[in-house]
Amino acid sequence: MIVLTRFARVAVLGTGLALTAGAASAEDTYSVSDVVKHFSQSANLGKTRALCIGTPTECGAPEAAAAPQPFNLQIQFPLGSAELTPEARQQLDVFAEAATGALSRASFHIDGHTDARGADGLNLTLSDRRANAVVAYLVDKGVSSARLKAEGYGETQPINLDPFAAENRRVEASLADIQ
Repeated sequence: MIVLTRFARVAVLGTGLALTAGAASAEDTYSVSDVVKHFSQSANLGKTRALCIGTPTECGAPEAAAAPQPFNLQIQFPLGSAELTPEARQQLDVFAEAATGALSRASFHIDGHTDARGADGLNLTLSDRRANAVVAYLVDKGVSSARLKAEGYGETQPINLDPFAAENRRVEASLADIQ
């Protein structure tokens, strides 16, 4: 099993993982099983389907499906770069192992992001390059390209209130579908 050190502390909240600021420590690691657990909860795989025969009042309103929670792959990019660092490659190895193992029926959105430095158009292009760099690496590790959709969002979805913070230069994965 591969276990990696994270760049930020992560706490499990509900069905997703939320980032909080802090230095990496031995407690701040995730494994293939953590990735599988996150996406299994996001997909609500534990619920069963039921059929209610009756009026809407008798059956009640159907439950709304929860939006898939993104999983921050903890890949930090140098300013203005879409190049994967050795640490990023190690982290993607964990995700690839989960995606080719227990999550082999899942497809994913791979979303690239930037901080607020630079022009909007350049940031959008850079975030797209970051997402595509991750997809290319995952494909090289055996994940089918048909299961990965890359998209860049530029600086529009920061995770740190400081729009210039390095944490905003990241790639996230979210569940697209389970076959």
